[in-house]
Amino acid sequence: MNGDKFREKAYLVTVAASSVAGTYTTLITTDVDAEKIVGIQAMRINDSGLSYYNVGLKPLNGGVYVKDVTHVDNLVASTGVAKESRWNEVYAPAQGQQYQVVVECPSAVGAGAALTIQFLVKEKLL
Repeated sequence: MNGDKFREKAYLVTVAASSVAGTYTTLITTDVDAEKIVGIQAMRINDSGLSYYNVGLKPLNGGVYVKDVTHVDNLVASTGVAKESRWNEVYAPAQGQQYQVVVECPSAVGAGAALTIQFLVKEKLL
């Protein structure tokens, strides 16, 4: 990509144990030295017995979703494909912007849930 440099940045997202069904958000702040987010993927750590849950990404200041809320499996990277093909494309400014990772749980969360949301970010050119 024309000499562009990219790096991966991971954020831990959790839903506390004994949480009721509902929507939960985690605030993340992107790196100031990153120009934009160009990819997103999720990695499950602990589902706490949830049969499914949905995940999305939206700017803290409101507005439209950068990544619409979707079943978490749509964001989970398969190890059966090449690493560079595992990313869901998104285009959002980084440069210290704040976003909310939205997790919708359709049922109570027993022992808590955790996942890693990972961004592929394009670095600023100096």
